[in-house]
Amino acid sequence: MGLQLSTLVRSKGVLPILIAVSIYGWVRRKEAAKKKRAYKKKKEAQELADTKAGKKIKKKKKRRKDGMSYLFKKLWPFGKSSKQLRVDPSASAGRIELVAIMAMSVLRTWHVNRMVYVKRDLMLSTYRRNLDMFKRVMYETVLMSAVASGIYATHKYLKERLSLIWREKLTKQLHQKYFTSMNYYRLSHLNRNEISDVEERMVKDPRRFCKSLAEEMEKASAAMTSGIWFTYKLTTISSFPFAVAPLIYFYCSWNMALSFAPDWSKKWRKMLDLRSKYFGTQSRLQTHAEAVCAYQGNDVERSIIDESWYKFTDFCKEYVRDATVFEFVSAAFFTYGSHSMALGLIVGKFLPNSNPVKASYLKSMSDQSGTIVEIERRGAQASALLFSEIRFTTEYFIRAMSSQGVIVRKNCICIVVQC
Repeated sequence: MGLQLSTLVRSKGVLPILIAVSIYGWVRRKEAAKKKRAYKKKKEAQELADTKAGKKIKKKKKRRKDGMSYLFKKLWPFGKSSKQLRVDPSASAGRIELVAIMAMSVLRTWHVNRMVYVKRDLMLSTYRRNLDMFKRVMYETVLMSAVASGIYATHKYLKERLSLIWREKLTKQLHQKYFTSMNYYRLSHLNRNEISDVEERMVKDPRRFCKSLAEEMEKASAAMTSGIWFTYKLTTISSFPFAVAPLIYFYCSWNMALSFAPDWSKKWRKMLDLRSKYFGTQSRLQTHAEAVCAYQGNDVERSIIDESWYKFTDFCKEYVRDATVFEFVSAAFFTYGSHSMALGLIVGKFLPNSNPVKASYLKSMSDQSGTIVEIERRGAQASALLFSEIRFTTEYFIRAMSSQGVIVRKNCICIVVQC
């Protein structure tokens, strides 16, 4: 399959075909946009005629805004206009940290790529009993370990610093929105009881959200740099379908898992809401304890607290059950399934005798000329070349698979949050 694809790409007629397909797609998009504009104008004219005739117009339900995208745009430091920077000078905070994180991700990709060759050379030197090569590999391993420590420490520092900057920026923006045109004694009555613990959320949620977002940005930068590089390397040593096989598997597995796993995001939000309501009843009792005692409202308050507690614990049982199903489905598709897929593809690559490395191995093993020592040495070198090539392919495949899995995971999280 990889040979057929590379032959197709090298053929002279593929460029006109790609140009023709691109022009056809552009024309179809233009026609679709034209039809959409015509339909919108027709609908507006119909609504105007209905308004003049006195008919009631059913208002279309507005789509709920995506809170995750809104917060991300608020925190993202790039693409800010001069007007936005004048209004909020801290809008560009975090640019240096993001650029440094991307640079460290590139450096980490180089380090991981170099370690693949170090592991291959270590196996070759062990099989061949080459002492000079083994010493060189050990020296390089020590050097790479020191570099890895520096990369890890710098990455962690940049991630924590970015989290702190985004937390300060988000907290400042929340306070500015929250305390605008507000009476002092009505802090908890401005959101129509949609969020029962606003003050607690404003203190805790920015810290959790910014820390998680900084971690996701660090993982995304590493996944993009490593994913692009190791997918390219897999394409050079094998084929493009072999390189993107993990990405296709993870995407298909995610779509299949949606039909089995429960809606995790809604369950999580509901559990947090029930928890905040229970804490709200406790704080309300502490605030009005004297009034409750004066009016003999002990039984009423106890019933309110018990009711909120039982609702919270009952839903926790349901949540734990759904969490078990979610973990089982995730492990089945993304852990054991991905391992089986990787094993099948890597081993399947070396099963046919047409593989160049395996053909060389079989040729060396079938050659029985020479003394017994020469035959054993030739067999050991052939085995070393075969296993080092398997290890080399496995290392690249594992790193490409982990990076592509992170990319699919980011898209899944964004889609789940939007839903």
